[in-house]
Amino acid sequence: MYFYSSSLFSISKAMRSLQYIFISWFCLFNFSSSLAQTADLELHLKSNPATYAPGTNLEFILELVHRGGTITNAEVLFHLPDSTSLLSIGSNNGSYIPHIATWRVYNLAANDTARINIKAHNFNTAGIINAFAQVLRSDVTDPDSSPNNNVTNWANEDDEAMLSIFPATDSGRTILNFSDFPEEEQLFPRNLQTNLGTITISGTASEGQYYKDLLVKLYRADELQQSFLNSLVYEGNSANFQFHIPIQAELENYSIELYGVTASGEEVLEKSATQLVSGDVYIVNGQSNAQANVAPFQTDNHPFARGYELDSGWTNMQYSTPGQWGARMAINIIEEQALPVAIFNQAIGGQRIEFYLRNEENPLEGNYGDLYKRLEAAGIKEEVRAGFWFQGESDGWIADETFTDTYKTQFRKIHTAWLEDYTIEQCYIFQVRYQSCLHLHPYVMEAQRQLQRDFANISTMSTTNTAHDSCHYYYENGYEVLGNRVYKLMASELYNATDYNVTAPDIRRAYLSGERELTLELRDVQGELTIIGNPWREFNVEGSTANVISGRTEGERIILQLSSPPVGATGVSYLAHVGTAPDWIINDQEVGLLTFYNLPIEALPEYSTDLEVSIAASEETYERFNIIEYEVSVSNRTNIDATNIELEVPVPLGTAFSEVTT
Repeated sequence: MYFYSSSLFSISKAMRSLQYIFISWFCLFNFSSSLAQTADLELHLKSNPATYAPGTNLEFILELVHRGGTITNAEVLFHLPDSTSLLSIGSNNGSYIPHIATWRVYNLAANDTARINIKAHNFNTAGIINAFAQVLRSDVTDPDSSPNNNVTNWANEDDEAMLSIFPATDSGRTILNFSDFPEEEQLFPRNLQTNLGTITISGTASEGQYYKDLLVKLYRADELQQSFLNSLVYEGNSANFQFHIPIQAELENYSIELYGVTASGEEVLEKSATQLVSGDVYIVNGQSNAQANVAPFQTDNHPFARGYELDSGWTNMQYSTPGQWGARMAINIIEEQALPVAIFNQAIGGQRIEFYLRNEENPLEGNYGDLYKRLEAAGIKEEVRAGFWFQGESDGWIADETFTDTYKTQFRKIHTAWLEDYTIEQCYIFQVRYQSCLHLHPYVMEAQRQLQRDFANISTMSTTNTAHDSCHYYYENGYEVLGNRVYKLMASELYNATDYNVTAPDIRRAYLSGERELTLELRDVQGELTIIGNPWREFNVEGSTANVISGRTEGERIILQLSSPPVGATGVSYLAHVGTAPDWIINDQEVGLLTFYNLPIEALPEYSTDLEVSIAASEETYERFNIIEYEVSVSNRTNIDATNIELEVPVPLGTAFSEVTT
């Protein structure tokens, strides 16, 4: 066991030796069993690209392979060459501390590989760039490690590594110019029929014919899976090349290495990329409840959830902006569908719907253009599976600007643009709550309810029966629940899951079923409705002084009892409530009834029942003077009782009445 601090590296060599003696004694006193353990560490160092051009960026890739037991701490010394300056650091294990030039690795099991990618800008204009790395120490004895014994910086043990990077023009080496090459942690959209993603590598080889072939090695979980060879056919002084490499959509990381192959068969590493996956891509937009606290909740990070930012490229989702419910949705896809996921969230808080529209004169401007540019730069613009929309609170303040039809017209523009630019399969809308964030009018929520009836590829999800602060949602029982709900909905529509019935119940029609009774017929109930608390006060009979005093459910119907006949009624509304009181109508998946506003109450005709009459005879043929029995029946096909029914049943010609029973 070692204790680390910056002061450890500033004291003299003699003092360092003394401190190591003290720490070794401390280990013996407390953990004497660890002395029996040994480690066999193997260090690799390479660069991307393998050669450099002045003024460009270089990526140094260090890999520490453990061939022995398990270690919990190790240190690798790596100084960036003098002619470079640090840009960024990415690691799958541990951390790099620039001011002490040390990479600290944690919990490395036998045959595991720790990897770190250090990007730097190169200021060198000529000559060879040399880099050196060495294992300094580990908490388990490493037999072939002799810390600090190498003053010449020339690798002479397998836990040391040296790299020499030559100018690209040296030795007549072929220059490879890439038009397509994968980035670290990139996600490639999968083909839904084959469940494969495709890595594309393309470009031009020029400046001499040093390479005869190009070779790509594909690794899955650090094991070589397949090699792809492309012979270079030079025309003049250049040759085009292209690879299309399939990878399975699964919870495994792939990596590739591209080598130039000389006429003598020498393989020269030119470029590489690691942590490549194939999976599905989704976009999110809207205002602050789409932002959903921007970063994922602490428990919703996952190595197979990816994001992308214009300034930093592909990254793990936690370093992008998926939002809390977006991240929860992604984790569900990863864990239940065993697929990597990328979330592109472009939400901005407090904006009206016009803010998100595509600028038809310049589609790359504004919020819509920012999302478009991210998707295009990531190379997945044409393969977005679905879009998610959570917006509308800012549109509920001014009535005449946000009538139901007005909002629907605006969203249709976004919907059309998404279909044209991203070819999405499905669109999901979260219905905003009435007076959420204190907006005054119910038109937006009604528009969002209607939109799923206007378009087959739009589904609207209820946000009732969740924990919130009257504007935004808490994570527990809030964004967490919404992420789980919308995942189950999309799982049934996009992943063919059959065990989720989470479609939000919706109103179909309303009609008077009695003098003081109003019946609501629902659709998408999918199971039994459950009444929690007293939701009846959330219903309004518009245009009337009648109030809803109680209610009950019968299958797919809700029957409301009124305080008085609904004289002058124009419609009925279900607005739910602003607070978090447990007064809800939910389905068997605890998804609340969609709210609605001023749904017309159907006027009943003078005879509002639907009666069906039938007649049958006891014999198909007759003989003279025999008795024939006729059976006449009447059925009521509605839910409204019929009374005082009269049927005309004349005796057929040629017969005489005998008797009747009912």
